[in-house]
Amino acid sequence: MNKNKISFAVIIPAYENNKYLFQTLYSIYQQKYKPNEVIIVDTSKKKINRLIVKDFNQNHNTKFQYTYYKNTKTEGRARNLASKKIKSNFIAFLDDDDYWHYNYLKSIRDILHSKKAKYDVIFTQLNFI
Repeated sequence: MNKNKISFAVIIPAYENNKYLFQTLYSIYQQKYKPNEVIIVDTSKKKINRLIVKDFNQNHNTKFQYTYYKNTKTEGRARNLASKKIKSNFIAFLDDDDYWHYNYLKSIRDILHSKKAKYDVIFTQLNFI
């Protein structure tokens, strides 16, 4: 992997709160700076999240990855399991009931390019709506 190239993997743990999952996926789809990977980690026994991701992929010509983890009771564990699969050099976490401004990943990329310091973690602003 080219260390000068900034690539993002987006990991979204999804449980039974699928009311906003489509909007979450759409906010990733609209990013100015596209992520290399998007992994939706489903821990729900219901099939609705899988169907939402499948429908989104078909209608938007995307290849967001859907993974089901049985018996994964916490979002943290779901994130950790998905993070073992990525090939990108940065991970961006997003919950299934949140969404990003269309410039979010570009802004993070610009921060990473503009500073000479090495970052392990970047926290960003949160707006409640």
